[in-house]
Amino acid sequence: MQERSFSPTAWAKVVLAILPGLFALAASSGLLSSALGVATADILAVRGLIGVCLLLVIAGLVPQRRLPIWSYPAFGILLALLSAWWWVPLANMLFRVLDAPSAFWHNAPPVLEFAFLAAIAAPITYRVYRRHGIHVPRSGWVLLGLAILFGVAQVITTSVAAPGPYDWVAVLARLWYELRGTGVVLSAVAIGLPLAWRSGTLAGLMVGAFQYVMVDGLVVLMVADGRPVYGIWVCTAHQAPVIALASVMVLLLLIVPAIWVLRSRSARQRVWGLILPPIIAVVMGAAIGLLACRGTPSRYWIGWWLPHLLAGAQYTIAVALATVMYYWIERQGPAAGAQEHRAG
Repeated sequence: MQERSFSPTAWAKVVLAILPGLFALAASSGLLSSALGVATADILAVRGLIGVCLLLVIAGLVPQRRLPIWSYPAFGILLALLSAWWWVPLANMLFRVLDAPSAFWHNAPPVLEFAFLAAIAAPITYRVYRRHGIHVPRSGWVLLGLAILFGVAQVITTSVAAPGPYDWVAVLARLWYELRGTGVVLSAVAIGLPLAWRSGTLAGLMVGAFQYVMVDGLVVLMVADGRPVYGIWVCTAHQAPVIALASVMVLLLLIVPAIWVLRSRSARQRVWGLILPPIIAVVMGAAIGLLACRGTPSRYWIGWWLPHLLAGAQYTIAVALATVMYYWIERQGPAAGAQEHRAG
């Protein structure tokens, strides 16, 4: 099948597509804290990003009654944030009613996050299957196998680094957690299938933005009893590596792919624009971690740095899988993606 060419999307719409990335970059680079203060910046970092994405999605849905391509990154971010936090009001309400909340709530976040996405992905997948069928290319099956393999590798590394005696129950719990994580990233690929039948590989921008939120969770500092227990700040007192790591993720997962893909003139250029920046992000993130955490105990390397690298690779594989599947959809006929480019 002959490779089709496309007209680049207008720069005004490209700017709308990267607007969430620009806001996230301002937050991660310290510009917001310098201008508004640390306390205000911390509040705006997430809430402001949600507000920007919500405005973009509404601005696209109201006049067009469907998501335009420039709102795909905003939609992906909203989807990931909602799946991660929708259960918080429910949990808070139950905590007020119950004197002793069930132990289930200690493990609720990953379960409920996957349940939210699965409830959306399952009917969408069924509808797409009934209307078009679902074809996974051979390379897609390879990528799916690699995603599962990296998830199992994370279980092994975290189990080796875990303190205390070897516990099969803990290993099985970690295995379930990692398989749940694989289901989460694959759910985003399934949710993007209807967008792919309308926009081709451009729908990969939604999946890439979704994975940004997942990867950003690996960078966020976790504190217990006033001390950092997870993240790059455990092994360094300097903010520069943290800022560099967060900024690299924003640039290579939200800003560069959107510009590259929307301004590309061919489907192959779009494919490279979706796949290559996340790969570079994983490599650069691993390099920043190596430099910042050199000289730390080996247990920390195995317990945080290596799972961080494997998780980043797994999210990158999810973007690659979406790109492979959406590219196959785009090649099925001249209608795929053409209408979007006439509008762009």
